[in-house]
Amino acid sequence: SDEEAQMSSFRFVHIRVEEPEAEEPVEDAVEAAEEVVEEAAEAAEETVEEAAEAAEETVEEAAETAEEAVEDAAEETAEETEAEPVEDEETEEEEPKELTEAELKAQDLAATLFEALSESKDEDLEEVAKAVDESIIVARGTFQTNVTEDGEDATPSYLNEEMIAAVRELKEGEITPIIETEDDGYYVAWLENVYDESATQSRRDSIISEREDAFYNETVDEWLAAAEISINDEVLSTLKVTDSMVFTMTSSAFDTEEIPEDELVEDELMEDGELADDEMVPVEGDELVEETAEEAPVEEAEEE
Repeated sequence: SDEEAQMSSFRFVHIRVEEPEAEEPVEDAVEAAEEVVEEAAEAAEETVEEAAEAAEETVEEAAETAEEAVEDAAEETAEETEAEPVEDEETEEEEPKELTEAELKAQDLAATLFEALSESKDEDLEEVAKAVDESIIVARGTFQTNVTEDGEDATPSYLNEEMIAAVRELKEGEITPIIETEDDGYYVAWLENVYDESATQSRRDSIISEREDAFYNETVDEWLAAAEISINDEVLSTLKVTDSMVFTMTSSAFDTEEIPEDELVEDELMEDGELADDEMVPVEGDELVEETAEEAPVEEAEEE
């Protein structure tokens, strides 16, 4: 139905947050860091043995001290009869994220664009957008107008879902608010045509083709399931190919002089009917002729 195939079209501007590329590390700093690492490694090797010896001497003392501490703690815990009430920790409010310079620039551009589009009256919104900033690119998108829970949505999957949801709420000519995404910048869009004739016709043709293919496949499967098919191997083994066929190809754009002789394809039909190698050779003009073993040489063949 036309309602099922209906597609709507819209225009949108995608403002990305373009962070500057990080500078490459300075070579001198890298070399200095490598030297520090080497010196630290040498110093560590010298002190490892000394540290190991000192650690062995203190292990026993630490173990004895730990045992005594455990006993004392157990006694103190047993004496305590009431647990101290736990005070509720105050929830700290998260501080707002500080925007980078690139994020602020994108945010300002989106606000300026939205304001200009909102204030325009009967003007070409694409021209209005380009007047805000020459770098702005106005793109076009389509979405399926009527989507049911069980139906297939023909809206392109590469379009931002938040933007599509906002555009679906518009009437023709209306503009979305600024759509801020978590990691995909900002969008501003406006509904151009609720009923896009070209996109709707394309969707209608696609639906018809899909249903025809499905009907064809179902019909063939039913025929195959109902048919009684048997193979007689004895009869099949008696079949032989006896025809000798010659193919001629002509093309004004095909230059036979540029084909090396060792690259010509060879196919030939054997006496028993099996396909073997024939020799394809160039002749005068723009023709290629296949020559079988039973035919006369090319030089004596008549030009076609």
